[in-house]
Amino acid sequence: VLFAWVLFAKSGFYNKRKFAFHKHVPSLSNHGCRQNNLCLTQPEKPKAANKTIVVFSGTEEKLISIDSIVVATAARNYVELHCSSNAVYIIRSTLRKLEEKLSSDIFMRTHRSNIINVSYTDRIKRLPSGSGRVFLKNGIDVSVSKKYMRQTTIILNK
Repeated sequence: VLFAWVLFAKSGFYNKRKFAFHKHVPSLSNHGCRQNNLCLTQPEKPKAANKTIVVFSGTEEKLISIDSIVVATAARNYVELHCSSNAVYIIRSTLRKLEEKLSSDIFMRTHRSNIINVSYTDRIKRLPSGSGRVFLKNGIDVSVSKKYMRQTTIILNK
């Protein structure tokens, strides 16, 4: 059975599908195969750095820079994107899906319904309840839940 598997893998049919058949290559050494052995690994796809996002404005589509997004606010299956130009766009996506696309170095979650751009923060205010508010440079204030309060203060104090 093992011999049949090796022949099947060497035939190239398997290459065209889901896995790549290769000898040990230094650039692929992070996947854990032993040197000079043949192995099957699923090739890693490099993540493309998305610098823009497609939004709808009336009947036309626009590309906006991700860096210009100040706040993303959840509205059920939609997300409101507040930009630095004071424009508000709505995209059909969940906040969780948008969070996966955004860089964690620039954006952070402050509430289950808010993601902020850290570079636009002005100050943070703690409330007696343990939650807080983040005030942004464009005048918007965003709530910070107790769950994200510690993380928010650590990142904003850097």
